[in-house]
Amino acid sequence: MKLGQYQRELSVKERERKKERERHAVDKWGTRKTINNSSSSSSDSYKNIARAPVCTKADVATPLPLPSHAMESQGPFDALSDYADRYSSPLAPSLLKLYQDTLVAYPNGIAERLCSSPAQGQLLSLLARLKQPKQVLELGTFTGFSAMSIASGILQGQGQGKIYTCEKDEVALSIARPAFKSFNESISEAKVTIECHAINADSMISLMRSKGVVFDFVFIDCDKKGYLKYIQELMGERVGGVSDCNSNSTSLLADGAVVVIDNTLWKGLVLEAESSSNRSISRRNSSSNISSSNVSCSRTSSNRYMAIANSMHELNYYINHHPSLSQLILPIRDGLSVIQYNKKGN
Repeated sequence: MKLGQYQRELSVKERERKKERERHAVDKWGTRKTINNSSSSSSDSYKNIARAPVCTKADVATPLPLPSHAMESQGPFDALSDYADRYSSPLAPSLLKLYQDTLVAYPNGIAERLCSSPAQGQLLSLLARLKQPKQVLELGTFTGFSAMSIASGILQGQGQGKIYTCEKDEVALSIARPAFKSFNESISEAKVTIECHAINADSMISLMRSKGVVFDFVFIDCDKKGYLKYIQELMGERVGGVSDCNSNSTSLLADGAVVVIDNTLWKGLVLEAESSSNRSISRRNSSSNISSSNVSCSRTSSNRYMAIANSMHELNYYINHHPSLSQLILPIRDGLSVIQYNKKGN
């Protein structure tokens, strides 16, 4: 079934149900916990961080209207999504409070569009608990949900680590910074600390390279068009904007590092991007060498969503064909890629 036909067949009722669920995500994920914010201080709230994780963030400050052929709802899968939510672990009070603060700061549905589902936060926490990373890099903090989700996973596994994160949005930082401060103060013996920088992703990568930090866990959720560049810079294949595919000496990724990237299915529009890419490749009869030019989709479109979808398809193609990367793309909400880096190749 074509994507456009699929979208047209979704009922109005299903769309409204989806929006209503997003509106009341806090209630749904907090029903199995009794939370009384008035009876405890903000600092006390964050002492419960190891209990469970929550949402992530995105870089679009104001959501644009989606193209008519983009996937806003999963239609028949909504009931299964509800079931999965009901039987997944609930949010910790501290993280639920962060989510509520985000709703206040970003009203009128903007917070729901910016934040990923609580399930994505739960997955980040689970991966961190299993991996037990010592050095974590996050590109794109938003209000701090994902960083604290990762921190909760490390703590649940009785581990120790440091999370470096960056964000440019001052409104988001006004929520994240107090949360991080309370969290850092509440953890005895500084087992897990969060260090936040008010800079963009390019500057953050340069800063980490100057410090000589090597990461075993990375989460990327910032400006979408820069994802491919960031993964190349982290692997040492691009330094300071210049490609250097023959050297791994400047890699910021430890061997076996886990990289998680959000929004890799981008509203379902990667299907159209792939189709456009295949037509372009067929016409040009290009070689099989790994390059973003192999999947160069049209950049002339004024549609910002399609431009991002093209970038996401380039990223997915690149990672899928790279000998040092193995990838699993999970169809959770807007797509979440879980990647492992191996210097010697797979």
